[in-house]
Amino acid sequence: MYSYEDAPPPYPGSTTPSAPSNVVTSKGAYKGVPVYEIASNDAPNYSQASYQQVPVSPTGAILVRTHSVHVGRNPINCVCPQCHQQIITRVDYDSGSFAWLMCLLLTVIGCIPCCVIPFCATSCQDVTHICPHCSAIIGRRKIL
Repeated sequence: MYSYEDAPPPYPGSTTPSAPSNVVTSKGAYKGVPVYEIASNDAPNYSQASYQQVPVSPTGAILVRTHSVHVGRNPINCVCPQCHQQIITRVDYDSGSFAWLMCLLLTVIGCIPCCVIPFCATSCQDVTHICPHCSAIIGRRKIL
């Protein structure tokens, strides 16, 4: 039987023994379990790598990448970019261009009493998501 410190036996049918590209060495034991390290001949040597220290700007400004929040018709759970709190947005509905276009279309068709329906139906209005803590605008969803 072979131990882990020895090289593995050659494959059947192999006539010339090749030099092992990986060397297995014992690192000791961890809680009674033997630990081994595999070293490769083609692995980079990180001990000789040179690192360069990047200087920090004298102003000390830190750039923070803002994330875009995809908003829909319903309130969403997100982090406010202004106050950085976990919030559920407050939703406000505004009469946008789609509501005015539907009102004009209903007037042209002849349904003059029904032309105010797009201003009452939330499905025809634009949506604005607002932070309930700091009242910052998180995002807008416009139909047109």
